[in-house]
Amino acid sequence: MNQAASGAPAPQASLPSGPTRRDRALFAGLVLYVATLGVFTVNEIFRLDLFEWEIFTPELHTWVYELLHVLERDPNDPSLFRDTRSIEKTLGRLRDVLARTRYARVVTPGSLEDRLNHYLGSGVLEAPEVARASAKAFYEEGQAEARARLADDINAIEDWVTIPIFVKYLDHESLRMRHEVFALLKKVVEAFQNDPGHDQWRSENFFNYDPNAPRLSRQEAIRRWKAWIRTLDLP
Repeated sequence: MNQAASGAPAPQASLPSGPTRRDRALFAGLVLYVATLGVFTVNEIFRLDLFEWEIFTPELHTWVYELLHVLERDPNDPSLFRDTRSIEKTLGRLRDVLARTRYARVVTPGSLEDRLNHYLGSGVLEAPEVARASAKAFYEEGQAEARARLADDINAIEDWVTIPIFVKYLDHESLRMRHEVFALLKKVVEAFQNDPGHDQWRSENFFNYDPNAPRLSRQEAIRRWKAWIRTLDLP
């Protein structure tokens, strides 16, 4: 006899229970992960090394390209600062690049970034000729800072990042930029040579590279540079 015939009530389908402890834990972990991404960008991933916080970022290659892009702009180019809008755009971009490629997270009062913030804070109020002169001075100072971060400064970006990118830029279409990058590359590899941990540097003439040479000659020298890079124990 079935339940309907016997008059017994039919069993009701069980209602879904509330979230389990495991569900709540997974949700809390997801919230924490999203919050962490909101606090730390890729440039601010840290590792603990000998009880000291040391920055460790996969974005160093991006830093090099952004700083090289600063050097690619010629501050003597009239179109770079032709009007107030272009001045604000160019200097704003310079300020942002310097902010993203700085190891120290706090801007020093009176630093170039700090002065750019003050200059751009209320808009460019100077007369056009004065504003263009100020913008050119700011940009030239920014380029000097970019060179320091790429090769000169004590906190310069690691050579294993800069060397391959500099070699790539030796074939740049701009003669001015080829001279610029070659000067940076020579500084980096000379410091590399003087490091007791590296003894692979064996060229006294920088593989005969000449920024002024025809492209075929430059490419041959660049091939020698790339062959040397392959001999290095780079990360």
